[in-house]
Amino acid sequence: MTQCSSSTTKALATDQTFTVMMHRTLVDDLDDGFSPMDGLVAIDQMFNELPLLHRTLAPKHPRKRPVRKLTVYRGRYAWYPNLAFCYVQIGQTLHVLDLWYDETPALSKVDVVLGTGQTEGYKPFDTDQTCTEEEEDSSF
Repeated sequence: MTQCSSSTTKALATDQTFTVMMHRTLVDDLDDGFSPMDGLVAIDQMFNELPLLHRTLAPKHPRKRPVRKLTVYRGRYAWYPNLAFCYVQIGQTLHVLDLWYDETPALSKVDVVLGTGQTEGYKPFDTDQTCTEEEEDSSF
């Protein structure tokens, strides 16, 4: 059995990479619930920004045995605070469970806010480039 030094363990805890799983009906809800560009931005933030933000919330040390209770994390979008979502972490995968409209958002109950523009390592979805490509395609 091999053992890691404490410095290696710390590096592994902060460099975790997560993937996001989301049922296609929830992806469709995000896409259909907004204008076409806002839907693409919302989906991009869910799949690309959420894993980066979750690294600060994730347990620092991987558990040797699976937990009996899952922690349910809650999130919102900075640019549309009434849309809430919840997700759980199972292994290295974040499973988005639900999306809902909240008339009175309670920011004190939120673990993650997407779309603030302050997430280190996140490159926002470029809507200008997408529009340019669509305009080029429609000219033919």
